[in-house]
Amino acid sequence: KALAEAFAPMAPGPWAERFGGDFSGEACYKCTFTPDVPVREGDFFLLTLGEVRYSARVTVNGREAGLTAMQPYQVRFPAEEGPITVEIHVANTPANQILATDSFTRWPQAEIGTYHEKTLLFEKESLDGGLYGPVALTLLRPEEA
Repeated sequence: KALAEAFAPMAPGPWAERFGGDFSGEACYKCTFTPDVPVREGDFFLLTLGEVRYSARVTVNGREAGLTAMQPYQVRFPAEEGPITVEIHVANTPANQILATDSFTRWPQAEIGTYHEKTLLFEKESLDGGLYGPVALTLLRPEEA
């Protein structure tokens, strides 16, 4: 089900408290800022997300900037004068939804197969979702790259 919430402040960390233990999906973190140093041609920003569970897609001023699904969870994009709006769309796995459903009890083990039992062990390890951070934005000059 879709949550019809407007943007609201949310601290880094797990989603369970805000969205419930069975939430599987995507949430968007949004920030608008103006660089406090002059931006020159050829500069770029390095956005480091810290810990993410489990993938993140970043847009900058509505344009796709990058997708990251493993450490070091970083996205580079061309620097520009502000204001700059960065959106970090974080998605977790379907583990929460799979473990919360009773749909699998409707069929006998012989029909589901043994694979389902084994995947439940993996799903239990993949329950968290969220942007844990720390999040950092660094302006890099071409001579520093």
